[in-house]
Amino acid sequence: MPLLSVLSSLALSSALQAAPAEACVEPVFPVRSVSPEGVRRVQAAVQRWQSCVALAHGEDGATPAMLAQQERVALAAQAWERETARYMRGLHQSRSLQAYQDRDRASYQAGIRDQYLYGASNNGH
Repeated sequence: MPLLSVLSSLALSSALQAAPAEACVEPVFPVRSVSPEGVRRVQAAVQRWQSCVALAHGEDGATPAMLAQQERVALAAQAWERETARYMRGLHQSRSLQAYQDRDRASYQAGIRDQYLYGASNNGH
């Protein structure tokens, strides 16, 4: 185990002994994440919070304040996941639509070019 990890675990453990489990810092959720990096940042914050809560549960057991905090985090996580998924679906759909539009534009431009080069009466034959 890396030294930094051991030190941070020891610091977290001693902080939990000095403060109740409610001292675990809740992750901050943006309305939505618009990049894989943003998703990873939120997931890392959630994992840190879950680790803190797991250590606290082992020492104190679940208090009503901890349960309320867990409920808040769960609701915020669900809202974030829903909005992130909606954004990503919209992004995918707009990219698909753009591809169709580009294809149609290219087809139209090829038709105009052929009409100009070969004349209207040729009809591409």
